[in-house]
Parts: sequence; structure tokens; C-alpha cells
Amino acid sequence: MKKIFTVSTLSALLLPAFAFAQDFTYVNSWLTEGLTLLRLAITVITILMTVYFLYNVLRFIMNKDPAKSADLRKIMINGLIGLFISVAVWGIIGLASRVTGVNNNASPNITCPPGLDYNTTTGTCGTNGGTLR
Repeated sequence: MKKIFTVSTLSALLLPAFAFAQDFTYVNSWLTEGLTLLRLAITVITILMTVYFLYNVLRFIMNKDPAKSADLRKIMINGLIGLFISVAVWGIIGLASRVTGVNNNASPNITCPPGLDYNTTTGTCGTNGGTLR
């Protein structure tokens, strides 16, 4: 019974988003903000991985104990492999987006309701510059 109540409540709350007269400006702003945060998170994670790798390189260089040196070498090699994989995946995704014609820096692919055009300057469907067909 609880599941039916939850599903019916959520569907009632989301019903206006499916109406053709609905303004999708808030969805556009959420998607744009989400993509901006995702790009920032990827950059920060890559920077942190690089700093961690360089920290382990310095620990390996400054270490004088041969037994601990082997462990630090394994950590350093694993860090280098992880950094290489993450940068390679980032490059492959960038290459695939250029080959397929998808612009990474553009606003998200928004489908407007029938009769409304998507205005790229304002990022809205049918309002603030969008035109009816």
C-alpha cells in the first residue's frame, strides 16, 4: 500500500513536466548546472590523482629502506597506471564526441514540446525568445 501511495504521489507531482504547455527552463538550468559540476569534479579528481602520484614519487625517492622501497614502487606504478587510464578515457570520450559531432561544451540536448523551438541563446523552449512554428 505504501508503494502505491508513493508512486501515485510522485506521478502526480511530475505530471506537469509531461504537459506540452510546460516551460522547461528549470530542467535546462538543472542539466547545465549538473554538467558544470560534473566537469569540475572530473578536473578535481584528476588533479588529486596527479598530486597523489607525485607525493608517492617523492616518498620513493626519499626512502632509504629497501624493504619499504618495493612497496612504494608498487604504489607508484599503480598510481601511474590509474592516472594513465583516467586521462586516456577522458581523451577517448573527447575524441568520440568530436567524431560523432557532439559538442562537449554545448548545452545539453533538449527536446522541446511540439510547436516550440529551442533557443540556443537563452537556453529555453518557447519562452524568452523561443518562437512558435
